[in-house]
This record gives sequence, C-alpha cells and structure tokens, in this order.
Amino acid sequence: MTTNRTETSVTTSAYAPAANRAVVGTRQGLVQILQYDSGALSTTQQVTEPGAMIDAVAIAPDGQEVVYSFTRGDTSGVKRWEVGQAEAQAVVATENRPFQFFAYTQDGKQLVGGIS
Repeated sequence: MTTNRTETSVTTSAYAPAANRAVVGTRQGLVQILQYDSGALSTTQQVTEPGAMIDAVAIAPDGQEVVYSFTRGDTSGVKRWEVGQAEAQAVVATENRPFQFFAYTQDGKQLVGGIS
C-alpha cells in the first residue's frame, strides 16, 4: 500500500460492509479509513501514533467508530476514534495491555477484545 508516496506496511485491517468502509493499521503507526464507492477505493481520514506499531483494529458496523491497539517500545495501549474527530481518545482501563483482536457486535453497541 502506498500513502503519501511513502511505503507503509499494513499489519492489521477490518471491514464494515454496511458502510463500505475499511480500516487499516500499519507498522509505522498510521490508522486509515478507506471508503469504497463506485468501484474506487479512497482514503478518507487518518490518525497516527508516532513511533508506534498498530497491532489490532476494529470498525463499527456503521463505520463511525474505530478502536485500535498499539505498541510503542515497552508500552501498549488502546484508543477509540470517532470518525470525523481529529484525534483518538485513550481507553484508560486498557493501558499497557497488548490487545491483538477486536470485534464489534452486529448492532455496534458492544466491543470485545483479546489479549495474549
């Protein structure tokens, strides 16, 4: 995948079919929303975790919220990003836990996460 003419390594991804949106996370700390419309894929929004690797992502069924896990050195964390906001917010109860999997329920009201 190429973003802003810089090579990136995708480490995780998730798809919300009803919203025609996907989210990808990269080794370089980038979390991107991709929109699929009229046969074309485009980047709509992104946030970054400088110096971090994105370990896991999930996107709500309506495509309006993303949760992701990241690792930066010896520190791990989870953030919740309301699509449309400039920054993601830390999920405090998950600080320094290396989550590897997330999934939203079909109605988007609950989120499940897995750690090692």
